[in-house]
Amino acid sequence: MEEPDAKPEMRAIPALPEKFSEGRDELNFAEFPLGTIAERIDPAVKTLHFEDRIFDKSKNDWIPRKLTITGSDAYGLPTSTDDEVLLGLIQLSKIQQFKDRRVFFSRYQLIKLLRWPVNGQSYDRIDQALNRWIGVTLYYQNAWRDRETNQWVDEKFHILERIKIYSQENERSRPKPEAGQGSFEFASSFFVWNDAVYRSFTSGNIKTLDYNFVLELQSSISRRLYRFLDKRFYKARSLTFELKNLAYEHIGLSRNSPVADLKRKLLSAIDELVEKQFLKPSPKEHRFRKERAGVWHVHFEKADFVPVVPKPSPEAKPRQGASEADRTDATVIVQKLVDAGVRFETAVELAGKYPADYIESKIQLTEHLTNTKSKKVSDNPPGFLITAIRTDIPLPRTFITPEQKQAKEEAKIKRRETLQQQEAKRKEREETAERERRKTIDEFWASLPKGERVSAQAEAISRADRMYQELLAKGGSLAQAARQNLFDDYALERLSQG
Repeated sequence: MEEPDAKPEMRAIPALPEKFSEGRDELNFAEFPLGTIAERIDPAVKTLHFEDRIFDKSKNDWIPRKLTITGSDAYGLPTSTDDEVLLGLIQLSKIQQFKDRRVFFSRYQLIKLLRWPVNGQSYDRIDQALNRWIGVTLYYQNAWRDRETNQWVDEKFHILERIKIYSQENERSRPKPEAGQGSFEFASSFFVWNDAVYRSFTSGNIKTLDYNFVLELQSSISRRLYRFLDKRFYKARSLTFELKNLAYEHIGLSRNSPVADLKRKLLSAIDELVEKQFLKPSPKEHRFRKERAGVWHVHFEKADFVPVVPKPSPEAKPRQGASEADRTDATVIVQKLVDAGVRFETAVELAGKYPADYIESKIQLTEHLTNTKSKKVSDNPPGFLITAIRTDIPLPRTFITPEQKQAKEEAKIKRRETLQQQEAKRKEREETAERERRKTIDEFWASLPKGERVSAQAEAISRADRMYQELLAKGGSLAQAARQNLFDDYALERLSQG
């Protein structure tokens, strides 16, 4: 990373919008991981490999794809935190409408975009991530989709070509744009995208990304799975993948992980995406299906997600008068404020100025932050509550009222009951079908004279492939089961021929 100029260049930087949800994701970056899924990695590991096959309709053939990632000796491979930073850089370019490979920004602006705390640790994390990305080389073999030719091609590049950081930026010098201000002058830092990456942006090889949704996901596995599925759901609302291929090649889980561990980690991420209404719920036995020994498939269906737009918070305006009902509400709310640690005199003052439901929402906010051990309230919860009422501190997007929580739990129970009923019906259908199948087969063998039946069974065994022959030779219960399968298949074949 370069040293800053003695006289930093002043630039007009677009201010971050108050609400930024419609982000962008580069399609190739959503397909394969660009680093580890963990926050830390063994410093001795300097290379990662991801590969799979994809069907190319233009060639009517399966195309093997491979991505090799190498990190620098000094800074190593990118982590899940670095992946957040890279996604943030894409959003900075989107805000500036992808007008140039060189993107001017401030680290404070990027920290706010990532919703990290504004402190020295966050500045250090930004610098560390940029150091890693400038030192990473990507080697795509039949794995980089060139939008201009619409072909899978080979590409080898660094994601970022150059970075310059204005190191004098700190808490005092950082930009402080006013609310609604379109842009502001600041001695800014900049980064430069590699030409291959920038061409991919400008040729339209990008997709809309619900950036708020990504940031609200708690797990790095959830974020990676969401970005991959959100891309793949473009063509189908139902997707099935071989478990190991998805986990190893597209999520980046360790290849040393056994199947049980892969299922556990993926299920945790899947549950979060179901909870947030991105994926449809499904019983575990339907989500994961065993094909044969060591081979499992995992199935996803996209939910009909409709984002809930929160209602505006009630305005914190003093009341002009008070009815008898208001006074009753005020008495109740005074007691709640006192129970929350507010002095009686202050509680009476607040209850006389602000609506009861408004104060109730701030009490819930304080309880929520206290329960989540937020530093905002850890020192003085009653003081925070008073400030929240007087300055109208808003509820976080992730906050759930007790009523919403109860409704959510009731809906969850109802979904579980519905799924159980559906599962019971499915099992009943399968059992009925199996009984009919068994009856048909038994009636076929019973209809044959003994001599013909023995001859037919001998023919069925003679058709057995190598695997069945080996099972028959071993004897015991496996041989008995193999023999029964051969007889059943023979009977069904004869019946299908009329």
